Amino acid sequence: MDKTILVEKDIEEGQKVIEALQEDGFPVNSAFWLYKPEPDEWRLTFASPLIDEQGPFKAYSFVQKVLAKFSPPVGISVAETTVLSDKDELVEGLRYLDRQTPGILPNMRLRGNSIKNRYIDDIYIYFVTP
Repeated sequence: MDKTILVEKDIEEGQKVIEALQEDGFPVNSAFWLYKPEPDEWRLTFASPLIDEQGPFKAYSFVQKVLAKFSPPVGISVAETTVLSDKDELVEGLRYLDRQTPGILPNMRLRGNSIKNRYIDDIYIYFVTP
């Protein structure tokens, strides 16, 4: 994937990964693509209680296992993913935004916004669970 541009194919592959994770029992409470200007890349990001319950090693191992099942492989590696706590400040900020404008966030792209005092260059939001 070209790191500086998020295209429809990336969004579709991200959706496939999210669905596969959920089908395999990985609790995904929020999911989005987040652009990180340093190091100039997009990260498929999930918020999951698994981080707090079992730690990051278990969460990333689960993601790696699900990604390995794709045949042909999706264009997303575990190194291009981030798993956050449901309590992460960005996730909480997205939930707050969703409460302020119910139903607006699913499948929405926001550019150049501040969310909970954190500047976000670019984000594509699949969904945020209250």
